[in-house]
Formats: sequence, structure tokens, C-alpha cells
Amino acid sequence: PHITVQWGLRDDRVGPIRYAVQGITPVAFALGLTAVFNTPEADVLYVSVTSPGLDGLRRKIQRATEHIVEHHAYTPHVTIAYLAPGSATPYVGQDTFVGLRGVIDRFVHCSREGIQSPVRFAPTASVTSPKGPNPRTRF
Repeated sequence: PHITVQWGLRDDRVGPIRYAVQGITPVAFALGLTAVFNTPEADVLYVSVTSPGLDGLRRKIQRATEHIVEHHAYTPHVTIAYLAPGSATPYVGQDTFVGLRGVIDRFVHCSREGIQSPVRFAPTASVTSPKGPNPRTRF
């Protein structure tokens, strides 16, 4: 499972993102009720996520990258299932995950080609400028 922080990046370089999140401290989150995104293709069943720090992380990434502008509010979530359209209603509002908490100290940047690059939150001095070495360097 994962929490999507930002989708629709137009640039696959991870360097600007690493640079933008330098100095970020680990981000706490709490899980909430189940809910659904209804799309023509599927009902996307998810668990809601509460985390003010996640919103701040997302804003830093948005300022550092070109991305698709979303016309709906950001909803932090963990996707748990893709169901047939119209079939998720019985699962909405379940409290199975309520109160579960965690801390995020890294994330994975996924390129359009499927290249995954880990990004750890780092002290300010340890991250080079996005104009520095090859931003596709992997850990």
C-alpha cells in the first residue's frame, strides 16, 4: 500500500524533488474511515489519511515541479481495492483502520517509465542542487 503525495508530474527527474524536500522531518499520519472515488471505470475503495505534514510535503513538491493542475481537492488516501462501478457502497464508512498511525520518513518517486527512485528526508546539507549530478541516480 502507499499514500499518493502528488501525481501527474511532467518531468521524470527526481533531483528537483530531492532538493525540495531537504530538511523535511518525518511526517506523521493517521488512518480513518473507508471511502470511495467513483469513476466510470471503477469504484476506487480507499482508507482516508489525516496528516497536516503531508499537505506541506505536497506543496513543496508542487513548487519544485511542473505537474498537472488538479481541479479537485487533494484527498490523502491509501487505495485498497478497485471494484466494479457502483459496487463499493457496502464498504464505505468502515472503521477497520481508524486510529492506526504511522510515520513517513521516505517516499518513492515513480517515473512514467516505471523507474522507482527512493527519496529519504535528509538534512539540508546532504542534498545537492537539482542542477548537480544526474538526478536519476538511484540509492
